[in-house]
Amino acid sequence: MRSLKKVLATISGLFLFTAGESVFAAESISYAYLKDPAQEALIYAIKAGKIKSDKITIDLKALTVPSLTQATTTKQFDVIQTSALAVPDAATRGLDLKIIGIGQKLVPNGEGMALWTTAESSIKSIQDLKGKSLGVTGLKSMGTTMIRLALLKRYGFNVSLAGGDVKLVEMPSPNLPAALSQHRIEATNLIPTQAFQVRSDPNFKKFGDLSGDIKALIGSDVVYSVLVSYPDRLKARPEAFKEFIRIMKASLDYTQANRAEVFRAVSKETGMPVEYFEAWFDHYISFPVIVGQKDIVSLEKIWSFSKELGVISSYPSGVAAVWQGVLSQ
Repeated sequence: MRSLKKVLATISGLFLFTAGESVFAAESISYAYLKDPAQEALIYAIKAGKIKSDKITIDLKALTVPSLTQATTTKQFDVIQTSALAVPDAATRGLDLKIIGIGQKLVPNGEGMALWTTAESSIKSIQDLKGKSLGVTGLKSMGTTMIRLALLKRYGFNVSLAGGDVKLVEMPSPNLPAALSQHRIEATNLIPTQAFQVRSDPNFKKFGDLSGDIKALIGSDVVYSVLVSYPDRLKARPEAFKEFIRIMKASLDYTQANRAEVFRAVSKETGMPVEYFEAWFDHYISFPVIVGQKDIVSLEKIWSFSKELGVISSYPSGVAAVWQGVLSQ
């Protein structure tokens, strides 16, 4: 009888333990981010188990820009990294997005908006762009909008999409360096991986950088991308999303404090040299995660200028666009 009681007690204990695990199991947050080697450095501490949470697990998925755009519409993920312009654009289509974090920002006095041409080109300054063709990834993309803004406000260009001083030639980002070298376009702005590769290539030259011009217009560091989610999901699981932001910030802090370790690891994983990651963090992009008051002001000014250029038709206030759950932290 005692043996039977012991067995029943053991079974009962196991059942309660299992049930307890089920009840208190960590919630899952799915996160889709830009497919780029440097992004892996940002989440290295999460993937490597250096930063952990007993409240949530994060399901990570790297996607291209077109796939991120599609996933935003289909609500495939809980959190998505997307362009700062996606928030007002989605609102005009009836899709409410809330900003829960700041993604990429242009590094002050960096090279994120550098303009490139071929070594033999007659283009030597930004003013020389008049009458030339400029390769862009999208006519209404964040990068193109910032270029048009700087050329209009700082250099007096006519930046109309049709009949402007610069002919904008739209093509996929991977095609830009080849199109430039083959003279199908006369100038372009390159993403960091491409810019890093061509800056030591004697066949290309940098003839200007609009980063400082854009910052002067916006009045603060330019918010290039944001982390967004959906109001119903935020309302249903507010603590889980707050924990997601905490973990993302902790991962970024780990990277900044252990750059040598992280850069070596992601270099081995991605095949990009350590020097690329150093350049990305020092000269191209920052990724603060936490939403600051200056970021809200930056977003409103970006949206205001974008409306002036006809890129978006309307926009919300910065405060209304940001989830109150992160503003109160």
